[in-house]
Amino acid sequence: MKNNKKILIIGSDGYIGSLLTNFLKKKNFHITTLDTGYFRDGKLIPLKKSNIDIDIRRFNLKKIKDFHCVVFLAANQNDPSESINTNKFYKISEDYTIKVARACKKYKVKFIFPSSCSVYGYGKKVFNEDSKTYPLTHYSKNKIIIEKKLSKLANQNFSPIALRFSTIFGFSPRIRFDLVINMFCLLAIVNKKIILNSNGRSWRPHLSVEDACRAIYLCINKNFNNGKLNIFNVGFNCYNLKIITVARLIGKITKTKIIYNYLNKSILIADKNVKNGIDKRSYRVNFSKFLGIFPNFKRKNIDIHYQIKKLINSLKKLKINRTIQKNINFYRLQKMDYLIKNKKVNKNLYWINK
Repeated sequence: MKNNKKILIIGSDGYIGSLLTNFLKKKNFHITTLDTGYFRDGKLIPLKKSNIDIDIRRFNLKKIKDFHCVVFLAANQNDPSESINTNKFYKISEDYTIKVARACKKYKVKFIFPSSCSVYGYGKKVFNEDSKTYPLTHYSKNKIIIEKKLSKLANQNFSPIALRFSTIFGFSPRIRFDLVINMFCLLAIVNKKIILNSNGRSWRPHLSVEDACRAIYLCINKNFNNGKLNIFNVGFNCYNLKIITVARLIGKITKTKIIYNYLNKSILIADKNVKNGIDKRSYRVNFSKFLGIFPNFKRKNIDIHYQIKKLINSLKKLKINRTIQKNINFYRLQKMDYLIKNKKVNKNLYWINK
């Protein structure tokens, strides 16, 4: 029997969305999915197409009134190539996010916005939701801009939720290999070595994609009628780890060596934020607020070793190889560059002749 709550997932064919769709269906929600299809081909297992195959900017927003909640996963990630202005690239994301949020406010529909812990940028202290943010990238600055606009939209009938997720990892039907733990696991399996493009000393909080889905599910079922933007850091305090610690853990599980290779241009994913082996982003985050409201969010088996091993086993079962490793569909920046340079989408990020 279907749950009476109807959920619209915008960005359903992405890394989180592909897993979230099935996760919520198993919870008996009535799910409608919406996606542009930019990253639809980056799949490791067969999947059905979205219910509505359309750009959100062409979606009839009057239909928002039919839903209990909108989960807005659609977003531009990673700075694009020089073929498109970075500010314009993120302004597109900002505009359509707020446009949908306004529709949700009009029809009194819950709005969940996945933000990011990357908004904290750099600091030696442990950040909480009340801490000053130091966004260092266009991506994280975009998240803060959207959060501020959502805060201004909030009133007694509209209490949006911003989930500042830790760096996501783990298996999804449409996995990303440009995220640190996923990339390290891929390198260990395919290359038999883990290559670091930094000294590994920066801190980062981590979160499995399954736990991200659980967090969204909990928020769907929770009433936040407080007339403000509800901001939550989502993760576990024990998952605040240095990059080198994560690399060593994966190396131990897979019995592979760690290679420091700061200047090797043959590495598939080059990070603009890493220079001369130093990653200027380094932050630890406190997650007590979310766990205080949702104590059942904490897993019985909280060990990150278990979660990483689970990912590695899933990838090995699918016989991940070098062909998959080099497939641009699993890398956001490379895929967007390809779409733009090959005139599959225009500079406003609309499909051409689709």
